Amino acid sequence: MKKALTTILALLTILSYATQIMWVGIDENALVHINNSALSISDWITTLQCAPEDVGARIRVGDMAMPAGYEDPPDQQPPCVVFDEDVSEFGVVVTDTYGETTVMYADWQPIRLDNVDKSAIVYYEIGYWDENLDWEFVTVATAADTLDNLWNQHTYKAGTLLPPAETPWKPSDYYAIPESSPSILAILGTLFLLKRRKP
Repeated sequence: MKKALTTILALLTILSYATQIMWVGIDENALVHINNSALSISDWITTLQCAPEDVGARIRVGDMAMPAGYEDPPDQQPPCVVFDEDVSEFGVVVTDTYGETTVMYADWQPIRLDNVDKSAIVYYEIGYWDENLDWEFVTVATAADTLDNLWNQHTYKAGTLLPPAETPWKPSDYYAIPESSPSILAILGTLFLLKRRKP
C-alpha cells in the first residue's frame, strides 16, 4: 500500500508540472513558395548554400522561439526528451548513424509551448545555420496558423499516461520572407528623419 501511494504521489507531482507540448514535422510533399514559383522541399534544400544537415527549422509563438526537445542521452530506450532554454532549432533532414543524410525529414519533433495563449500566431520557420554568421539560424520561409487551430490536433500535455492521439503539424506550404531592400530602408530612414525635424 505504501509503495502504491508513493507511486501515485510521484505521478501527481509530474502531472502538476505538466507542460503543453506540440508535435511538429516536415511534410515531404510540402512546397516552398519563392519568387512566384513553388519548389518541393527537397528541391528547395538543394538551392541553399549549405550542407543538407545544416537545414533547420524552429517554432515561434508570437515573437518568442519555443524550446525544441532532443534525446539525451541519444538512443536510450525508452527515449528521454530534454528541453534546453537555448535550443529552439531542430534539424530538418534526418542523418543516419554515420552522419549521412537520408531521404527522411524530421518527424514527431517535440516543442515545449511556453506561450499557451490560444489567440497567438504560431510560425513554423524553415532555414539554415549560416557558417559565415557564426552558425546563426537564418529564416528563409515560414508557415503560420493560430495556436487555437493547432491545439487539439497537434498538442498534448506532458506527463499524461495515455498514448498520443495527436499528429505532428506539417504545413504543406511555406512562403519566403522578403528581404528588405537597402534602397527602401534608406528612403524610409530619410522620411523618418525629415518628419522628426519638422517643428
